[in-house]
Amino acid sequence: MERSVRRADLARRAVRLLGLENVEVASTQTRQWKTAAELLVCRAVSSPDRLKGDLHRLLSPTGVAVIGGSHRSPPVFQGFSTLRVPSNILGNPVWLLIMEKT
Repeated sequence: MERSVRRADLARRAVRLLGLENVEVASTQTRQWKTAAELLVCRAVSSPDRLKGDLHRLLSPTGVAVIGGSHRSPPVFQGFSTLRVPSNILGNPVWLLIMEKT
């Protein structure tokens, strides 16, 4: 989900170029989306604490949400685990927040 039409179009292009048949990019807001998803990726949306309710509603029973984290230090939010992406993948180490629906 991406509110910006321009960014959604860019994401759709990346999905098409990568041949990802099981990915849908939607130009909408989280509160308007009705379909449950196995995986959601969020970037620059809102604070994780504010997102928790929407993510819980949007995820399928076994769904996982990955939220853009921090370049400086591991973020800590109740209900989320943290995953460190090493610098050899993105150029700098990044910590992502992971929410698994339980």
